[in-house]
Amino acid sequence: MSANAQQEMSSNASLASPPSVSQRPSTPTQSCPGNVSADSMPTCSDNTSTSETQDHEPTIVPAKSSTANTAPIGARTKVDQVEGIVPKTNSRTRYLFKQLTTGVPATWVFFARVLARNPVREYQNLHGGGKFLEAFVSDTAGDVIRITLFNTAVDQFRDVIEPGITCSFSMGRLKPSTRSVVTVPLEATFDGVSEIRKISTDQFNIVEPSLHPAVLSAFKDTTHGSTVTTLAVVHVVDGLKRVKTKKGAPLEKRDFLVVDDTDTKLVCTSWGMLARNLSDGVQGQVIMIFKGQFSDYNETRSVNIGVPTSVLFEPALTRAQQLLSWYSSLAPNHSFSLVHA
Repeated sequence: MSANAQQEMSSNASLASPPSVSQRPSTPTQSCPGNVSADSMPTCSDNTSTSETQDHEPTIVPAKSSTANTAPIGARTKVDQVEGIVPKTNSRTRYLFKQLTTGVPATWVFFARVLARNPVREYQNLHGGGKFLEAFVSDTAGDVIRITLFNTAVDQFRDVIEPGITCSFSMGRLKPSTRSVVTVPLEATFDGVSEIRKISTDQFNIVEPSLHPAVLSAFKDTTHGSTVTTLAVVHVVDGLKRVKTKKGAPLEKRDFLVVDDTDTKLVCTSWGMLARNLSDGVQGQVIMIFKGQFSDYNETRSVNIGVPTSVLFEPALTRAQQLLSWYSSLAPNHSFSLVHA
C-alpha cells in the first residue's frame, strides 16, 4: 500500500476536527437597522493591494435563517453584528486570499465565488463525531482555497454556498492548509457562529479560475509519479474493498473510472473516507481531480487520490458544462480507450 494511502487515515482524522472558538471577532457594540452595503467595508491596509475597488463592491444579501429570531427587543442579533453600522475599529476588513494569514485581525472578511460544494460527510474522532462539508471558493485574483463547514454550520449554510454563487465569508477560523493546497496554502473553517451570505454581483464579478486541467488523452506521455490535474465524468464506480497496509492496518479502497470527450478512460483509486462516501450516485457527475498522483504499474495507468489531492464534485466551470452535454449525448454502447504509453 502506498504511503499516500497510509497518510489518508491520519489526514481524515485531522480534517474532521471541528475548529476551536479561538480567533473569533468580538461582538460589535453598535447597530443600525437595515442592510449595509459592502461599500462600507474597508479594504486591507495601504501597504497591500487588492484587485477590488471600493466603488464597485456588492451589497450583502441576508441569508435565510434556519431558526426564528427570538431575541428580546433591543438585543443584539447575529444579523445586527454583521449588517449594523459599527465603529471603524470594529468594521470588517476585506482581504484577497493571498493577503490572508493566521495572524490577521479576526474582523477579516473575503468575497468569493463558490467553485464546488462536495457531499456532506460524517466523521468520528476521540472527541466524538459529527458532520462536515467541504467546498472550494475562488476570489477576484483567481486564487482558490478550500473551506470546511462543521456540524451546525452545515445545516445553516449548505443551501447558501451553491456552486456559481458569490458570497461573503466572515467569523471563521483561518489555518494553514495541511491536507491539500489548491493555489494558496491556507484554508478556512466555519461553525455555527460564523457568517456566510450571498451577495449581489451586479457590479462584482469573479471570473473562473485557471486551474489548467489536462484532457485524459494527454496522459499517454505522463511519467510515473507525476502530479496531475484533470476534469472528467465519472463513468463507473467499483465496489468498496477492504485492504491492509504494510503494517497490517485496515483501510478502505475504491476504484472508479472517469472519461472525457477525447474518448479516453482512466482508472482512479480513492482511499479511506472518500472511498467510503463514493457511490453509484456520482455516476455521470463531473469531477475535478486536483494534484493526483499518476501511476504506471504493470502497464496499467491510473491516478491515485492521496493526501495532497483535492476532489471537486460538479465544479461550476464552463468546461464542466461542456463535458456534461457531451456525456448526455453518448450512445449506451459508446466505447472508450484506456490510456497507454
